[in-house]
Amino acid sequence: MNIRQQKYKKHLLEGKSKYESALLAGYAKTTALAHTAQLDKRIGIDKVMERNGLTDSFLIEKHKKLLEAVKVIGYLHQYKKSEKGGIEKISPEEAVSNEFIEVPDFHSIAKGLELAYKLKGYLKDRLEHSGKIEGGESKFIIINNGKSNEQQSLIAKIRNHSTAIPE
Repeated sequence: MNIRQQKYKKHLLEGKSKYESALLAGYAKTTALAHTAQLDKRIGIDKVMERNGLTDSFLIEKHKKLLEAVKVIGYLHQYKKSEKGGIEKISPEEAVSNEFIEVPDFHSIAKGLELAYKLKGYLKDRLEHSGKIEGGESKFIIINNGKSNEQQSLIAKIRNHSTAIPE
């Protein structure tokens, strides 16, 4: 393993991103953007992770727990049963309950799903396109399946001036 690969590995193990680690190790931006998977193979990062207990089965078990995450919350009462049998408003000091419930932790679940999709290759951090467009001005318009009159008239105008957008 050469010196740059050792630096790359050191920065990775410190918790930096692959891109950041590659730049800090002295690799070019193009290498940092496109070739970190090859660097990982060369330095054997998967073996280092396994030696430190981060095996595939361990990570899968942790990931399953993440997808079923719950959090415990208390809730506020605003009304209580009065002595006469009716309902009365509670003062702010009495509003906090000593009862707690478990609810799904949607933020943690969403992050877990995002990670799973990234690992499976269904979700990418970014999508880059490069190239040269010749022949005049080009416009890209993204329309969000809206049904408002304004959007429909915009779609009609675009269709009248372009054959690229089918009906």
